[in-house]
Amino acid sequence: MKYERQTLAKIIANQLDDSKNTEQLVRDIAILLIKQKQTAQLPSLMRDVLAIRSESGLLEINVVSAFELTEKVQKELSTMVKREHTKAKKVIMNSRIDAAVVGGVRLDLPAEQLNLSVHDRMSRFKQAALKGNI
Repeated sequence: MKYERQTLAKIIANQLDDSKNTEQLVRDIAILLIKQKQTAQLPSLMRDVLAIRSESGLLEINVVSAFELTEKVQKELSTMVKREHTKAKKVIMNSRIDAAVVGGVRLDLPAEQLNLSVHDRMSRFKQAALKGNI
C-alpha cells in the first residue's frame, strides 16, 4: 500500500508521540520509503511531521551553534521561542555544533529560520559591500 506524504506524516507524528523505541520507528520508516521508492520525499516528509507536531503544541527546533550552549542559554532560547509561538506547550531542542557559524546561534523551526550567527551577519555585510550599499 502506497501512502500519500501527508497521511504518512500524520502516522509518523502519532507514532513518535506513542513510541518508546524511536530507533525501530526510524528503521520502519526507512524500509517503507525504500520499498515505495520514495526516499527523495524524506526531507519534505520530516518537515510535514514537524509541522504536525507543532500544531499539537510540541515545537521541535534544531539549534546550530559554534560552541556547546549552556543550560541557561538553552532555557532563554526556549522561553524566547515560546513567547513567539504561543501554541507551543513544549519545546524540544536538538543541538548541533558547527564551527562554520563562528558565533551566535541559528534556530531552524518547522516553518522558519532565525539566524543570529556571526557567519550570517558577515555574509550579509559582504553582500551589501559588493552591491555598494556600504
